[in-house]
Amino acid sequence: MASSQGLYSLATIIKRLEAATSRLEDIATSQSTSGPAPATASSTASTPVNCGASSAPSPASTTSTTSCRCFVAAKITPWVELSKSLNVPLINEIATLVSKEYDELRNFLVLVGSCQKPDQETFQELLSPIQKAIEAFSKAKDSYRRERESFGHLQFASEAAVAVGWVVNDRPAQYVKDVKESSEYYGNRVMKDFKDK
Repeated sequence: MASSQGLYSLATIIKRLEAATSRLEDIATSQSTSGPAPATASSTASTPVNCGASSAPSPASTTSTTSCRCFVAAKITPWVELSKSLNVPLINEIATLVSKEYDELRNFLVLVGSCQKPDQETFQELLSPIQKAIEAFSKAKDSYRRERESFGHLQFASEAAVAVGWVVNDRPAQYVKDVKESSEYYGNRVMKDFKDK
């Protein structure tokens, strides 16, 4: 029963991610067909990113930001709070890592919703906080390898952490589905090990 509820929640998350991805693709398409965003006084011709404080977010950007906040409020925040209520140090750290990762994802989506397309080097710099958030899971795995009781939770979270990489994938919905399937093994193991606890 718990297994089917977990799968239902993951299916719901994937559907919401697909919807958000679709919206972002629509935004990108509409921005590319309508030409580049007008430059502000603070931008120069050599600076492709236009994110000055005077830039007003577009209605599409506002919708994207709202969708991200809704997703985090509906799915991530309750999970983080529930995880921290268990008062297990490793679970607390996992919850903090997940929270940080989705904060960085939301910050990135908000930023790209109000900027012109940057060059590749600048784009990599913008992705750097997300990359560091994902890498934090690997570091945590190395630190907590001896925590037999709850290490499976970290393995699951670590496998699933790369799902935020959908922002740079050509087929984001398929990418998230693949990540979900590869992390299910650890998730199912955690549910089996803790079904009576």
